[in-house]
Amino acid sequence: MVTASDKVSNFLPLARPVAMEVAPVGYWYIQHVLNTNNTVLSENLPSKIDIPEDGDQIESSDISKLLLDSADPIDLALLDPTAWKSQDHYKLLGLGQKRYKATMDEIKTAYRNKVIKHHPDKMNTKSVVPSNENEDEQASKELTLEEKYFQCIVKAHEILSNLSKRRAYDSTDPFFDDYIPEPDDIIDEDFFSVLKPVFERNSHFSTLQPVPDIGDINTPYTEVQDFYRFWFGFNSWREFSYLDDEEFDPEKAEKREEKRWLAKQNKHGRAQLKKNEIQRIIKLVEVAFANDPRVLKAEEEEKKRKDDEKRMKQERLAKEHEERERKKKEKEDIELREREERAEIERLQEIEDKKQREERKQAFKRQRNEFKTACSKQNNFSTTHINSASAEITQNIIEIENLCQALTLEELTVCTKRISSEPQFEASKAIFEEYVCSMRDKQEEEMKKSLTQTGGAQGKKKDQLKHDDWTAEETQLLVKAVTLYPAGTQARWDVIANYINKHSTSDIKKTGKQVITRVKCLQKTDGKEAIKSDAQAFSLFEKSQGHKAQISSEKTINYEAAVVNISWTSAEQKLLEEGLRTFLATDAERWEKIAKKVGTRDEKDCKRRFKEIVASLQAKKAATKS
Repeated sequence: MVTASDKVSNFLPLARPVAMEVAPVGYWYIQHVLNTNNTVLSENLPSKIDIPEDGDQIESSDISKLLLDSADPIDLALLDPTAWKSQDHYKLLGLGQKRYKATMDEIKTAYRNKVIKHHPDKMNTKSVVPSNENEDEQASKELTLEEKYFQCIVKAHEILSNLSKRRAYDSTDPFFDDYIPEPDDIIDEDFFSVLKPVFERNSHFSTLQPVPDIGDINTPYTEVQDFYRFWFGFNSWREFSYLDDEEFDPEKAEKREEKRWLAKQNKHGRAQLKKNEIQRIIKLVEVAFANDPRVLKAEEEEKKRKDDEKRMKQERLAKEHEERERKKKEKEDIELREREERAEIERLQEIEDKKQREERKQAFKRQRNEFKTACSKQNNFSTTHINSASAEITQNIIEIENLCQALTLEELTVCTKRISSEPQFEASKAIFEEYVCSMRDKQEEEMKKSLTQTGGAQGKKKDQLKHDDWTAEETQLLVKAVTLYPAGTQARWDVIANYINKHSTSDIKKTGKQVITRVKCLQKTDGKEAIKSDAQAFSLFEKSQGHKAQISSEKTINYEAAVVNISWTSAEQKLLEEGLRTFLATDAERWEKIAKKVGTRDEKDCKRRFKEIVASLQAKKAATKS
C-alpha cells in the first residue's frame, strides 16, 4: 500500500519564489486593468473583453488598436467641468498633436465625432461591477462620468470655436514652448536649425500674416533686413486674460466699485505678463540678430566699406591739404619777392627823392641867399641909410623873408634875375613891390577860400566849441567845484554853476547845461587843455599877488584826477559808500574788497575818491564855520 509519504517523496522540494518581469500584454492583463480600475483607456475600448476559447490568438496589432485607439488617452475620473481652465481642450477633442495648428474645420469635425461617440443618450457601455457594489449604483456612477466628459467636450468646443477665446487659451497653452536659445546654444550648432523652429512657433502670435521666413545662408540681404525689421516691430496678439484669477472675476462683484477694482487688478496682472512677453520676443530677435552669419558678414563688409571710404577721404584730404600748402607757399614766395622788389624800389626811390630834396633844398638855400644879396645891394629897397634902424627897412626885411617862404624855387629864381638885371633902384623896387602885392593877394584868396569851406562846419559845431568861451579862471573854478561837490549831490551841476558864477570875475553867467558840456569836453581832451588852463590861472594868480607863490605839491589840485573823478556815477558812489560802511579800517584788505564790490574801479581810484570826499566834507565844515 502506498502511503502519502511515499507519494511526496517522488517530488522534488519547491524552490523559493523569484520575482520576474512580465510584459503588460495579453488578454489577462487587459481584463486585469478593466477589473481593478474604473478607467477608460480609449474611447473605443470595451468595458469587458471576451477571451477566445480553444487557444485562439489575437494579433499584437489588434491589441495595440484596442489599447491605444485614441492618440490622447484621458482619465475620466479626473475630469471636472467646473475646473475647465486647467483642462487641455485640444486633447479633449482629440487634437492634442496639432494644437494651435488645427484649423476651424478640423475642430468642427473633431467635435462632431466626439458628440456622436460620447453623447449621454447614445452611451450603452457598461462597466464591470465590483463584488461590493450592485449594478444600479455602478450605472449611476458611470452615467455621471460620461456626463462630465461630455460637458468638458462641449466647453472645449465653445472655447476653440470662438476666435477671441481660442487666442486667449492659445496665449497660455501649457504645451507651447516659450524657450529662447542662449547665444552659447548657437555657437556650436547651426544657426538656422536652432532658430528657425523658434521663429515659426512664435510667428503664430503675429497680428500680421504671413510672417517673413528666416531663410537660409543664401537669402538676399534685403530680405534679411525685411525679416529683422518685421520682428523688431513685432506686434503680438498674445494676451493673458485666460490666467485671470477666479477670485478677481468682475462678474462676481456685487458693487460697481468692487467690479472696477477687480478689473484693475486683472489689467495690472495682464500688463505685467504682456511686458514679459515683449521682452521675450525682443531677446529672441536680439540673439538672432547678434549671431546671424548673414548680418555679421554684412556688418563686416559695411565696416570694411566705411574704413575704405574713411581711408580714401583721409588720403584725398591729405592731398588737398598738400596742394593748398604748396599753392600757399608759392603765393607767399611770390608775395615775398614782390614785397622785396617793392621795398628795394621804394628804398632806391627814397634815396633818389632824398637826394633830390637835398639838392632842391640846397638850391633853395642858394637862391634865397642870392635873392637876399640882390635885395641888400638895393639897400633892401629902402630910401634911408642901410645902417639905420628905420621901420621901413624892418618892414622890407620881413617882406623879403615872407617872399623867401612864399615863392617857389622857380618864382624866386625869376624874381632874383629880374631884380639883379635892373640897375635902377626905382625899377628894382617896383619889381619887389609887385611880388609883395602878388603874395598878399594870394594869401587873401586862400584865407577867403578856407573861411568859405569851414564856415558851414563851424556853424554846425557851434555848440561843441562853447568851451572856447571859458576862461582859465572859470576852468579852474570848475575843477575845484567838481571836487567839492562829488557825484550824488542833489542838483549837482546847478550847484557847480552857481559856485562858478559866485567866485568868477566874469560877467557871463554859466548854466548847468554849459557846465556839463564843458566837463564832457575836458574828458575828451584827456586833461591836457585843463592842465594848460590851470597853469594860466596860476600865472594870473601870481600876477595878482605881485610875487611868485610857493605852493606845495600836496596842496596843488590834481586836475587829471579830478577829470577822472567826474566820471563816478551815482551807482558807483553808492557802492563805494556801502563798502566803506561794510569793511572797517582795521581790515588789511579793506580797499581790495571795496574795489571788488564797486567792480568798475581799482584800489587807487577808491582811495583817491575817499580822500576827495573827506576833503569835500572838511571844506564844507570850514565854509560853514567861516
